[in-house]
Amino acid sequence: MTSAATPSPASRLTEPTTLRRLVALSLCVVVAGSSTPIPLYPIYRSQLQLDAFTMTVIFIVYVGAVLGALLLAPSLLRRLRNAYRLLLPGLGLAALGALLIAAEQGLAWLIVGRVLAGLGTGVVTTSANALMIELAPKGDVRHAAMVSTLSFGAGSAAGPIVSGVLLQLGWWPLVLPFVAVALAAVAGIAVLARQWRAYPGAAPGEIGARPSVAGAAPSPPKGDAAPIPWRVFFLCATVILTGWGLGASLMALGPYFGEALLGIDNYAVSGYAVSALVLGGTISQWFHRRASVRPALIRGCFVMALGLLCQGAGALGHWPWVVVLGMLVTAIGQGGALSCAAALLQQSAPPAHRARLVSWFYVAGYLGNLSPLLLGAISDTWSPGVAVGGFVLVCASLLCLVGWRVWRDARAPG
Repeated sequence: MTSAATPSPASRLTEPTTLRRLVALSLCVVVAGSSTPIPLYPIYRSQLQLDAFTMTVIFIVYVGAVLGALLLAPSLLRRLRNAYRLLLPGLGLAALGALLIAAEQGLAWLIVGRVLAGLGTGVVTTSANALMIELAPKGDVRHAAMVSTLSFGAGSAAGPIVSGVLLQLGWWPLVLPFVAVALAAVAGIAVLARQWRAYPGAAPGEIGARPSVAGAAPSPPKGDAAPIPWRVFFLCATVILTGWGLGASLMALGPYFGEALLGIDNYAVSGYAVSALVLGGTISQWFHRRASVRPALIRGCFVMALGLLCQGAGALGHWPWVVVLGMLVTAIGQGGALSCAAALLQQSAPPAHRARLVSWFYVAGYLGNLSPLLLGAISDTWSPGVAVGGFVLVCASLLCLVGWRVWRDARAPG
């Protein structure tokens, strides 16, 4: 046995497999930090004596920050030629935002903290997706998409669960989870800092195209001549728009609808049910990681639509058990639909446009996160039943349309 046969700890940190895991963890941490405050908003509202409009403003500035970062990050990525030079500042923004929220001294601190968290989430989402493709084994963009969506789903589920448990236990829920997020983000910066110089990145216009391992020459650029697959993009964007819109609506309004339509006045039960939906979707993504993309996407859309209809029927019929069954079915379909929509877009996008399309894909998801604003307005104007029924019918119809269109495209010759 020679010492040369055993790589040093420092050299292990530059291996593609290790880097891929570290980037996935970085994305998971940032998303968890963004979703951590969700169960804590009632506490902030009570302590700071905020009205509903102000709470809406806090939500909108966060989404606006994410959307701005997602729209600007692809251009920055092309200029920097090294995705780590975008990922590391994104982690820094997320850490700073988490610390500001942990040290919250009033409304301004909370708003600035959420803006920084949103900017960090958008920047890390774009750079992490590009790195996942560059580090994917054998350039497998589908594997990269699956890892990215799994990391995103795991972070979305972990944040509310951790803060909700700490809230029930009374273990500094307004401080401890955010300090943990900040420490994890700083640890990610420390571990990945070597890649700031060591990693060459892709050529301009080729972010998201796979170079070789760290230190090797990037793949030759293929140019910008390849057309953007707009039909595939809009189909995939519709999936994430409806999927994230459902998740955001359940997180924001689930406890309210649970009390108004089902008579469930325990907000903790409603919150855990929503987290279970997100976690179930993440588990479903894991089981779909090797499924054929188009068939799994078609199946996921129809299963998700069926689950939504079950939830709507249970809510309007005041049958909690039907709602629970519908949430389970929705989670199974959502996991397959979201992960395979991301994989189909990654596979179909030309390398020169891939980073931009992936960012736009997540922009559609965050636009879906604005659904609670529309649902709340409809509920106030008419009734919770009208809001739930209309939302279910629109989302189920869109998902069936996507499933049918992908099925037709798959059968088309050539």
